[in-house]
Amino acid sequence: MRRGPMRTGRLTVIYIAGAGRSGSTILDRILGTVPRVTSCNETVRVWRNGFLENLGCACGSRFRDCPFWSAVAEEAFPSGEPNPERTDGLQWEVSRSRYFPRLLADPSPQSSFGARLAEYRATLGPLYRAIAEVSGCDVLVDSSKLPGEALVLAGIPGIDVRVVHLVRDARAVAHSWRRDRRDPGLRRRQDRHPHHLRAVRGGDLHPDRQGRNSQHPDYGWRQQRQRCIPRALAPDAGSGCPGAPP
Repeated sequence: MRRGPMRTGRLTVIYIAGAGRSGSTILDRILGTVPRVTSCNETVRVWRNGFLENLGCACGSRFRDCPFWSAVAEEAFPSGEPNPERTDGLQWEVSRSRYFPRLLADPSPQSSFGARLAEYRATLGPLYRAIAEVSGCDVLVDSSKLPGEALVLAGIPGIDVRVVHLVRDARAVAHSWRRDRRDPGLRRRQDRHPHHLRAVRGGDLHPDRQGRNSQHPDYGWRQQRQRCIPRALAPDAGSGCPGAPP
């Protein structure tokens, strides 16, 4: 694969945080059109959806057949890929919201949590640097959205993390979850959000438990639980692979 131009500066990651269906893919792609900036989509899913399950990339190839990601893997792990199942497990053992206090406390590597965090960062750092080297860009846009992952990433030396907190009207988010959409990674449509949507009154976040007046214009829709993890590496066509044609 032909690589991008030589990098000229420090690696910066623009990390988009927020709820699913908030428009992060659109923002990711727009920012990726800026010179020396590349769109990575949701890098948080690369271990399971890419290395482990070999799902589809936005370029139309399977992950391991994609020229860009193949070059990234070779650059990041010249001695052989890490165990993707273990890395995926480490990810959820250190980056979930419940671990915020531990992450902020900068745990000692001698502690059990600190050891897992150090191991995960030791794998995550080379991946981001390899994406930058292969793309030839000094700025990466990561729309993983999970705030814990941003904290993990911020602790890796040599990576400057800038967080964009993306907020969309809750009614629009809920409406988006009510619609099915095609999931190019799985080659099928993505199911609607499995959890119930409850009516709320204006900006009030208290649910209308009785469901009364849910069609009143003063009522919107709010997700009872917004966190959902689609399995595809590229949730929208035309995203997820910096090597894919625009």
